[in-house]
Amino acid sequence: MRRVSRRPYRQKAPRTPSAAEPDRRVRGRGTSDPSRTFRRQNYPFAGIDSRPVNQPPEYCPYCGAPVTGVGTPMVGDVETPMVYRCDRCDDYVFYNPTPGGSAVVVDGECVLLVEDFRDPGGWKLPSGRIELGESPREGVARELEEETGLAVDPADLVYFYDEAGEPVEKQYTVGVDYAVPRSMTTGPLRAGSDATGARFFTPAESAASEYVLKETHVDRFGTDSLEWVLGEARGALERSGRVERGE
Repeated sequence: MRRVSRRPYRQKAPRTPSAAEPDRRVRGRGTSDPSRTFRRQNYPFAGIDSRPVNQPPEYCPYCGAPVTGVGTPMVGDVETPMVYRCDRCDDYVFYNPTPGGSAVVVDGECVLLVEDFRDPGGWKLPSGRIELGESPREGVARELEEETGLAVDPADLVYFYDEAGEPVEKQYTVGVDYAVPRSMTTGPLRAGSDATGARFFTPAESAASEYVLKETHVDRFGTDSLEWVLGEARGALERSGRVERGE
């Protein structure tokens, strides 16, 4: 991919908000253009066509002109532009993945899985997207509580894996996975707002059941083996001192 450098922003005349748009402009870091600052603060997750910013852009978010891909690396088997250039204002727009994370809650030889409310019979690790202002650990702790009712101190989550996954809901993601023993969580186990079921499985129970691990789970780890996930998570917990070997 051709290396590109971001040119300094050009000064433009500030746009005066209409009566329907209160004047909330402040000078932000990374730009000296008040009109761009206003748009970024009031519409932080929308492009000109009102799609999320982690969808491939079609238009420049600064001037509205069409953009052209200037780099097409292979993502899996697909050529996917990651950098787009606007010919009108000579600015660049970057197509970046959205961050997410998962929690592997270990209870002896069992791993906690939740049934996805959008996919009956499809089970996965408690997981989700990292929200604005959260660290990966904070986002994973929040998702765990939302989906299972189990609360955990983000500092007790132990990193053990990360991956760049296949597209999820047409969005490229990068995930960070953490392990935690059940004994370091609090609260009753229950299916939360984003799940229709929550229970602990041994790898053998998971393999023998009629339930299936969601494709996103398989894409993330490169295997449908819950035994592999359990082994990696337990190894990380043992190295951190959270659990003793064989516990």
